[in-house]
Amino acid sequence: MTVLHLNALNVQHLSYYYPDKTLALKDVSFSVKAGECVGLIGPNGAGKSTFFMLLMGFFEPAQGTIQILNQFLTKKTRKTLRRKLGLVFQNPNDQLFSPTLWEDVAFGPFNLGYDQAEISRRVNQTLESLGLIHLKNKPPHYLSFGEKKKAAFATILSMNPEIILLDEPFSNLDPESCVDILQIIQNYRQKNLTIIIATHDVDVLPELVDRCILLDNGEVVAERSVQDLLTDHDLLISHRLRMPLLGQLFYNLKRRNIIQSSELPFTLKQAESLLEDLLK
Repeated sequence: MTVLHLNALNVQHLSYYYPDKTLALKDVSFSVKAGECVGLIGPNGAGKSTFFMLLMGFFEPAQGTIQILNQFLTKKTRKTLRRKLGLVFQNPNDQLFSPTLWEDVAFGPFNLGYDQAEISRRVNQTLESLGLIHLKNKPPHYLSFGEKKKAAFATILSMNPEIILLDEPFSNLDPESCVDILQIIQNYRQKNLTIIIATHDVDVLPELVDRCILLDNGEVVAERSVQDLLTDHDLLISHRLRMPLLGQLFYNLKRRNIIQSSELPFTLKQAESLLEDLLK
């Protein structure tokens, strides 16, 4: 029987202290539905990466609970649950360490116990889907930074995770590589994977996520639809963020009474539609 609205992730009253006793996360609670794409936004130091470390079971919370696909994360279950999660680090050099790209992408399936035929199928299929098959025998340290970012995705996707965690996936990328990563995420969204994107780069989120959770100083400040949250100028500014540039443009025009629209566009399609109406 299909379970409707299954929560892929349910976090309740999660707190965590760094080894020096600094409070990193404080009473964090929220849920993510299966197949949902969520933006976890916040300034540098907000606790986003620490939260991912807790989900992976690398850190242990001081208090609170984590449920992944309706199973509590504990010392006994974390090995099993890690098979359902895939974390792509902000710096791809932290994820690539083998002599060739093919071996890096094969590392995960090998450790999951698959036979050589299945490993080869998964690796080749993943590299093909990301446009990296021609680089399979190349040492990862010879790849461009954009290629390394895609390669880091490949090391996770070859394990077929049910939940993907992306830590600043667009940082330090040139425009072409940004488009490539955006397309990869959109493609996997269509496969109903659950995706959580931790970032302070708000410009990419309107094209990707359903909902945003704002984290600052280790606490959940707001949790709303992507449009509601990313058009709240005052809230974002108060937490060292900004509106997407397109939304900021129309916010400024509205403040100067140049436009009278009740809703601010924050995607290119919405902006084009509003400008067409104004020009008519």
